[in-house]
Amino acid sequence: MTTTKRTRLAPGQRRAQLIELGLALLREKPIEDISVEDIAAQAGVSKGLLFHYFGSKNEYQAALVQAVTHQLLDATEPDYSQTPLRALEAALDSYISFVEQAPNLYISMLRGALSSIPDMVASVEASRASIAVRILALVTSLGIDDTIALRVSIRGWIALVEEAVIDWLTKREIERGELIELLTGALIGVILGPMLAREGTRTHLFPEFNRPIAETLGPTPEDRAG
Repeated sequence: MTTTKRTRLAPGQRRAQLIELGLALLREKPIEDISVEDIAAQAGVSKGLLFHYFGSKNEYQAALVQAVTHQLLDATEPDYSQTPLRALEAALDSYISFVEQAPNLYISMLRGALSSIPDMVASVEASRASIAVRILALVTSLGIDDTIALRVSIRGWIALVEEAVIDWLTKREIERGELIELLTGALIGVILGPMLAREGTRTHLFPEFNRPIAETLGPTPEDRAG
């Protein structure tokens, strides 16, 4: 462990330094294993000074998670000059590349101990909301109506992305490109879902499946009216 000679910094600079040191350690170990003593020693300050900027270890961890989610959003900003499909594929590729840098943190934020801490949950939820807005913009750029059903479906797709990426990080059973194709195809299915739920469209879109769909879903409103 390297100890940095203490230098006087403005409060904002010191806080930023402490966060940067924590972010660097996240590439080496899980967030739960990062001690405030190590961070303080690397910054060349006392543990008490660290707690002056962050009232507790949980507050410091929450600041790290918030910084990570902001970096994730910066790294995955879609290129809206591309076609929606290409922009989506590039954003997914960037998303996977980013979480690969600190897979333990990603899993901990979504499934581990951190996933039950309110401040950290708030950061993750804010990140999800921002991603949902971006995906909605890509989808509606295709001329698809912005509906509540579509928004709900997109939020569900984001949950699928998170679980699929965790599965891929821990098992690596498929290639990276296959994962991106799978997630892209899943979003297309999500887009079709609200369309299929509309009156009069669920069987007409796929006439070869008219009978099994009708048997599974029951009569359409038009059938009942007839």
